[in-house]
Amino acid sequence: MKTIIVILFLSVSTILAQEKSTPLEPALEVISRDSDDAPLLNTIEYYADHPIILRSANPRTLLFLPGVSLANAKKIIRLAKNYPQLSLTEIADSVHLTEAQYVLLERCVLLENPKDTKPAWLSYRTRTQHRVQENKGILDSAFIGSSLTLYQRITGGVGNFSAGVTASKAPGERTINDFMSGFAEYKDNSFRLVLGDFTAESGLGSIIWQGFGSKKGSEVISPVIQQGSGISPYRSSIEYRYFRGAAVEATIPIADNSSLEIIGFYSSIRRSGSIDSAQNVATSLDISGLFRTSSEIAKRNALGEKTIGLIAEWTISRAWTIGASALSLRYEKPIVSSSTSVFSGQSGVLTSLYSAYSSANSLLLGEFSRDAGGNNGLKFSMEFTGKNVKSALGIRYFSPEFRSPFGYNFGEFPSPSNEAGVYTGLFWRGAPGLELMAYADLYQSIRPRFGMYSPTRGADILAECRWKITRPTMAVFRFHTENKTDGFTSEDGLRGVYQRTVTSLRAEVQHEATPEIRTRFRMEAVYCDFEKMQPREVGVVGFGEIWWRSERWKIGARIAYFSTDSYASARWTFEPSVPGVLGNPALYGNGARSFILLNYKPIPQLSLGANYTVTAKNSVTSLGSGTSEIEGNAEQKFIFQMDVSL
Repeated sequence: MKTIIVILFLSVSTILAQEKSTPLEPALEVISRDSDDAPLLNTIEYYADHPIILRSANPRTLLFLPGVSLANAKKIIRLAKNYPQLSLTEIADSVHLTEAQYVLLERCVLLENPKDTKPAWLSYRTRTQHRVQENKGILDSAFIGSSLTLYQRITGGVGNFSAGVTASKAPGERTINDFMSGFAEYKDNSFRLVLGDFTAESGLGSIIWQGFGSKKGSEVISPVIQQGSGISPYRSSIEYRYFRGAAVEATIPIADNSSLEIIGFYSSIRRSGSIDSAQNVATSLDISGLFRTSSEIAKRNALGEKTIGLIAEWTISRAWTIGASALSLRYEKPIVSSSTSVFSGQSGVLTSLYSAYSSANSLLLGEFSRDAGGNNGLKFSMEFTGKNVKSALGIRYFSPEFRSPFGYNFGEFPSPSNEAGVYTGLFWRGAPGLELMAYADLYQSIRPRFGMYSPTRGADILAECRWKITRPTMAVFRFHTENKTDGFTSEDGLRGVYQRTVTSLRAEVQHEATPEIRTRFRMEAVYCDFEKMQPREVGVVGFGEIWWRSERWKIGARIAYFSTDSYASARWTFEPSVPGVLGNPALYGNGARSFILLNYKPIPQLSLGANYTVTAKNSVTSLGSGTSEIEGNAEQKFIFQMDVSL
């Protein structure tokens, strides 16, 4: 499996304007999600360079941070405004933020305006990626374009105005601007206007959400209390799940603790997909964003889409908020597809009603949604905070035919459709230096999912202990098991299902030898049981890494060894890379993977980054499959990036 570029957030050396002492990588690993240059990655990066000023900010601005609810955001800003003597650490402790949330908050906010604020700014990034071994698509001329991989972005602003353009090219695509996006934005504390490309979030995300949401992991509380952050410029190079047109957001004060927020947007864009010209219908929408061959290019911009969105949210008091959303979709041709992630039909309106109640120690969220076909969805979440403990409960239900192409479901399946589940999370920080977290998620599909012969059911359980043995040394222990329905077809053609169980144990030690040098070592074992449908599998992955940083340099290296019976027992290992890119490759088979990462900042206005990665597997003659296949048992990849800020 090829390396998956992740998402959710910012790379290890993105902070050009304010380098912090707390390591960023552990926080990113906790909240990252598999993606390719995810939209929130770029949002975090933007606010790292242009911090939010807490004492004059709109609370909704903080909602891009994972797990920061609107109630938490209001409390953070209220403390910053009313108690100027409090430090950011004291504010975070008062709101009971986790370490990962605090690290990101520290990099993206300031308590007050710095004295040397620039009246105007301009930044430029260029990144190129080169694989030493050419893949089959290039060698066989199946791809029309060259092997060059190129990403470019320029952004700038004056006062409350900002604008940006992003262009990218994947290997095999024809031009250096094969994909382009751009935006122009005006914003202040009560008004925002975005022209061009943008994303939107509403309520708990059942009908309007950006492309990637929180995942199950070490952040056991945050995923079920996430609330929509309104509209944002689109700064990513992902070629789907964004709008193109105009969006406006306005906050109207009503009383001291009451306000009305109105969001409206219009989008007209062409989506890529497959068209059945005989029946004049679209049979699928393309989300790969790759246009390298004649067949792929034929799918490009094949289907017109027009969207009108409206969101109204009334903050009644400090405790109560209610809101409503409506999304009108119209396509050039009807969509006839069994995929749960696309619209069904040609036009219709999706709606939702949501509400939130918060007190000093509790938060309750609920959302009822209805799609264009009259199918229903429901989300309900609760969070309770004690002196040293947090607990959360999340309930979700989406009917089998529910279709919400811009919605997101926190659960086993990201599309809000055909799933019922109950999630519980617990976080305890009692003894000095000791944190315990755990979650249990029970879920079931209402009807059989695609390729299955009975409804999917499962139980996903995680427990983790993070123990700071001494000030510079931390140990992490994790137990994770998931029992989930899987399908099979026997040699005589009989089809059926069974329950597959995957259990893993992880032990890790992080040590900061000096303020400049830190190391990390991990061992993880996995065991897969297939209920006698096939032989049991085991796997082991281990790695060691070291990091050194100075005022201008940051250098890191890792070597990992892995041995698993097949992809079924693969393990994913988070990898930092150059600014704006994170990796989460699946390691399976037998072999080794290593990387070295360098970031150099010769002057404040210039940052250079380079990443060299090698993956080698034993007893194989090629890696990958199809047009992505490369000859030999090793893949070498080099990334170079330059950032200029003025």
